[in-house]
Amino acid sequence: MSDSKCSNNNRGLTSRIYITAFLGAFSTGLYQPFINIYAVELSATYNELGIITSVGNAAPTIFQPIWGHLSDKMGRRLVFVFIGYFLGSILIAFFLLAENPLLYAMILGIQSIIFSASIPAWSAFVGDQIPEEKRGKGLGILNGITFGGRVSATMIAGILMTCFLYESLYEQYLVAFIGAALTGVITSFLAITLKEVPLNSPTGRSFSTSLTVALNNGYFKTILILEGYWMFAMSLSWPYFAVVMVNKLQATKLEIAIASILFGISFSLTQMFLGNLIDVYGRRRIIFYTKFIFPVYPIFYVLAESMIHIYIANVIVGMANALTTTGVSAYILDITGSEERGTYFAIYNTLIGATSAIGSVIGGFLGWLLEAYLPSIEAMNAVLIFSFFNRIVAAFLYKFLKESPGFPIEVSVKQLPGPPTINTPK
Repeated sequence: MSDSKCSNNNRGLTSRIYITAFLGAFSTGLYQPFINIYAVELSATYNELGIITSVGNAAPTIFQPIWGHLSDKMGRRLVFVFIGYFLGSILIAFFLLAENPLLYAMILGIQSIIFSASIPAWSAFVGDQIPEEKRGKGLGILNGITFGGRVSATMIAGILMTCFLYESLYEQYLVAFIGAALTGVITSFLAITLKEVPLNSPTGRSFSTSLTVALNNGYFKTILILEGYWMFAMSLSWPYFAVVMVNKLQATKLEIAIASILFGISFSLTQMFLGNLIDVYGRRRIIFYTKFIFPVYPIFYVLAESMIHIYIANVIVGMANALTTTGVSAYILDITGSEERGTYFAIYNTLIGATSAIGSVIGGFLGWLLEAYLPSIEAMNAVLIFSFFNRIVAAFLYKFLKESPGFPIEVSVKQLPGPPTINTPK
């Protein structure tokens, strides 16, 4: 779908947008890699880890359709970015008050719901700034910069927590969570000062009408179904990654940070330098083939005997994740108009949040049940292998995804490693 209604507003991404995105990611990098690690160190069971992982996935998406619709209806994005970052960041500090895993899950849920006001609004704001023919490259550069912010923050947190604050768990998380809160508040004030051109035709539809229109979009409905099952298959294994690193491999905070950093570097560099492949070879083609890399990830955790194996897995999957994430984002931008993007992204995020929450709960519950019959490590490995098979099935299903409208695909997959042989559509 073209952006004729706002084509004059596509000015491109400015340095101030890049700085805001970097600081927002820096805030995230200080605390997000340690969310499940904190739960493990609160002595969470497999079942409780499933609940915490589920809350972390579902809570940010519960109100996103409402936030996204309000953003579209008002024709304004940045006020929601400000609200989400300002209040959501302050609540990060309240994680320190959690005395048990379930209280932690409740605080995490409240924080995530409020922070979620910023997510569809920021996605739509960025989409409004980038001309259609440059979306793959533009999103690649922006996402690369944000992951650079996250990587640097995680490295700083890992070094401080391991080398300087190793004697006190409370002080480790005090630095990480308070630092994230302060940086997030700064991000909120930077965001509200960005220049935003009001939409020429903000949607006047009711929420129910906008929802119906979105779900009647055949391209959007297909990507929702595929991504929904994909995230379910992925999330079955998520509660156990922290367990493997903390309990099985006895990793330090710095080693955990390095694992996250290597993923971030791989993700960032791939998006910055290979993001244009999405524009050249098509969204669907890149999405389909990169999905088949993900099933190996839980197998690395099953076989891992040291953090080196986790590092290798994160580099490989970081590259695949970069391409598929950029591809899906560009695909949704292609099939939506600027006046409705907030709603579309909110619906998408809500669905994948819900299905990944279900997957995390089921994954944690399966491990908890299997512990009655198997040693703890073997029960965990069984669920990781179950996730492996589900990921393979989910990857095959992307064969049914159609290329976004108007995108010419004339290149054979055998040519993918070589130089571009077709013109990027203008």
